[in-house]
Amino acid sequence: MGRVAWGRPPNIKADGGSFRVVILDKRTRRMPGFISVTSARLDDVGAGSDGPLDVAEERYSWLQGIGPREINGSFWATGDAITVSSVDASPVTFVIVLHPARPGTPPEHAVATAPAAVSDLLVALINVGTDGQVYWAQRLLN
Repeated sequence: MGRVAWGRPPNIKADGGSFRVVILDKRTRRMPGFISVTSARLDDVGAGSDGPLDVAEERYSWLQGIGPREINGSFWATGDAITVSSVDASPVTFVIVLHPARPGTPPEHAVATAPAAVSDLLVALINVGTDGQVYWAQRLLN
């Protein structure tokens, strides 16, 4: 379980873009397969994967693993990040679920697995503009 909070940046427009909160297992470079997320503004939070994660991964080497992986000539996005569609949705509280690894899991379905210590997990906040451009990424934990 975790919580990420931020202050509203000064002089930001009402459509001030969005955030992605990424949890990444540093040992395997994989994200969790399931995240439950909540906020006081419940309609402004969700979980999934999208194009800005690819851009952030290309720009920041320490985020390697959050974008799609090429496996047998196809690209696969596994694992979820938190999508926050409003800068006013702070704080965001989340729970990640990590199951033990299952032998024989196809690589295109592999996600972060248990057991994992908090020190194994990297948490980052990514600022995404209204056109999907990545403005910055900040490592919050590990």
